[in-house]
Amino acid sequence: AEPALEKAAELAQKAKWAATDATALAEKSKAASGKVTTAIADAKEQARVWEALQADLDAQAAGVTEAEGEVTKAIPELDAAATELKAKIAPLQKASAAAAGGQAMTSETFSTDVTAAEEAQDKVDAAFLKVRSEVEALTKRMDGLMEKLAEVEKKLVA
Repeated sequence: AEPALEKAAELAQKAKWAATDATALAEKSKAASGKVTTAIADAKEQARVWEALQADLDAQAAGVTEAEGEVTKAIPELDAAATELKAKIAPLQKASAAAAGGQAMTSETFSTDVTAAEEAQDKVDAAFLKVRSEVEALTKRMDGLMEKLAEVEKKLVA
């Protein structure tokens, strides 16, 4: 259970960083979209091209913002599952320490404690997979937005 708790904490931190990066990227694309609005006004016959470019940029930014929300929503679920697992393994750790010290283990609650810890471990595993999946989706959307943003910035300079 300890390695799962460490991995969960590490993933939660990485997910928070990804969400922060996504917010910054969305803000950057919003600023670029504003510049495109100015370009549309000056473009005359190329206005439709700029409008299409802006629509694509805005749609991708919205996708990043949506995915960032999903990541942000999944992190507390992982944290809660990890907290529950810590609580469920505490009696087992105590029993293990007692047994290592030569005391006899009482089987009255041991099997119940093991079952509870296994169920909590399953919750951590499920929450971990959800966060990882959401972060992967966010990363893919961020990659697409970064490419579109680079394209827009290149055209704005030209």
